[in-house]
Amino acid sequence: MFKTFKPSDERLSNIEQLLLIILEQTRPAEKLSFPQSEPPIKIERVCELLSISKSTARNWMKDGRIPFKRIGSRIYFFESEILESLEQPLKWRRAA
Repeated sequence: MFKTFKPSDERLSNIEQLLLIILEQTRPAEKLSFPQSEPPIKIERVCELLSISKSTARNWMKDGRIPFKRIGSRIYFFESEILESLEQPLKWRRAA
């Protein structure tokens, strides 16, 4: 009739393990790491490089034509990755 409770040390240990699991699941999958020699560029610079509009750049991002990194609500581009992606065939870069 009476429920038995686990010792408080064991309960605290279980809570700690659950918190660690939750933290692992909520961390961004990709850590923010920029190459030392190359700072990220803004979408305006990408548009200048490719001679396209912002809406075209966003469409190309969606289609997988140009690589970008999203950390939270911020979007990052790297000039070397953009130029590299233009050299690859489109059919191999497109997201499934």
